[in-house]
Amino acid sequence: VVMAAMARDPTALRFAGNDVKGDREFMLEVIRVHGSNMLGCASTELKADRGVVLAAIAKHGCERLSSREERLTELQDVVDRGPRRVLGHCWRLSDSPLKFASANLRADREVVLAAAAHSCSALQHAALELMTDREFVLEAEAQRPGVLRFASPQLREDPEFMALARSHGFNVAELGHWQQVVRDAGIVHERLRARGLEVARV
Repeated sequence: VVMAAMARDPTALRFAGNDVKGDREFMLEVIRVHGSNMLGCASTELKADRGVVLAAIAKHGCERLSSREERLTELQDVVDRGPRRVLGHCWRLSDSPLKFASANLRADREVVLAAAAHSCSALQHAALELMTDREFVLEAEAQRPGVLRFASPQLREDPEFMALARSHGFNVAELGHWQQVVRDAGIVHERLRARGLEVARV
C-alpha cells in the first residue's frame, strides 16, 4: 500500500508508521527506487545501520553520474538551439545522504570516505573529529580534490598542516577563496530551500 502511494508521491512515506520506516528490506528498496534522500525518512535505527547508509551513499553516486550526463545533454541543447528550461536537471540533485546518518556513522572513516568519493561537500556532514584528523583529511583530499575546504578551522589555520598539504602536492592557494564561496553557496542554498527548492552542492 505504501509503495503504491509512493508511486504517485514519494513523500507519502513521511506519513507511514515506524514499523514501515524501520523495515530494513523495504527501506533498501525505497532507496533503490526513489533515491538516496529517502534515507531521511528511515527510522533512527536504520540511519545507524552501516549497510543501509552505504546503500544510500552508493545510490547518491549513481544519481550524481546520471545528473552529470543530463546536464551535459542540456548544455549541448543550449549550444544547438539556444537557452531553454536549463535549470531543471542542473538544480535537482539533492545533498549527500550522509547528512541523515547517525552521529556514529558520520564519524566512521569508511562511511565518510565513501560519501566523499561522490561529493567532497559530503564532508560538511562529517564529524568534527574526522575533519580535525590530519591523516583522514589528507587521505580524503587525495581521493577527492576539494576536501581541504571542509577541514576543521583548527587544521585550516595550522601552518604546519597546510605546509604538509602542499608537500603532498595539494593546491591550497585558493582555500581562502573557496571558504568564501562555500559560505555564499550556503546562504543561497538555504534561501532556495526556504522556497521549496533543492540545490546541488558539488
